[in-house]
Amino acid sequence: MHSHTRTHKRKSQKAQTRRKQRGGKTRIHSSAAFVDLLVYLREFTLEVPFEVCGTIVKERMAYTNATGRVRNEYVAYLHDLTPPLNNGSRPQCIFEHTKDPIIWHNHPKTSKFYPSMEDIVKGLKPKNQHISESYIFCEYGIWKIQYWDHNGVTKEEMKQVTNALNQLYYTADRGRVYNRKTDPNVDQMIKTIHAIFPSRLTIRFLGTPY
Repeated sequence: MHSHTRTHKRKSQKAQTRRKQRGGKTRIHSSAAFVDLLVYLREFTLEVPFEVCGTIVKERMAYTNATGRVRNEYVAYLHDLTPPLNNGSRPQCIFEHTKDPIIWHNHPKTSKFYPSMEDIVKGLKPKNQHISESYIFCEYGIWKIQYWDHNGVTKEEMKQVTNALNQLYYTADRGRVYNRKTDPNVDQMIKTIHAIFPSRLTIRFLGTPY
């Protein structure tokens, strides 16, 4: 086999591996009501023991009924699915590059129920200026983060966010228990995050939207 043929084969195999690792964009559900779509995604992700992520977009849906009407619906896409790694490290959600304004991912029952520092500051970064909303689904409900500014985040701000999350970690059984006792601590964390980024983002814990 000629060397250039072997090189071409190796490049082709690497490209196939990247595509396999990167995954695809799969349409998984749609609804005319945004809250119904959120309920579906939370129920869907509760059955998945590792992180998955995707986006939500508003699309025009055509119906072949007697009226022939076209209406808008919210559509959820699954962008990738990363199973636990063989080496035991915490599985990460590989988020395919997208310009969709609404993103989502889950925190499995084995993870902390609240957003990480990176989850919180993601939409503040200039490279993510297309992100306007981020939803995180967990065992106890849904987190919603809205971004009003994309001018970046400083190391000091990230440190402050980490400190706020550490406080919640130690008062919520290592971040895995949410109940009446931990509810005030969740409220305090939210207030602290808002104080760090006034008028730049809002973060809310929606609970279970039933």
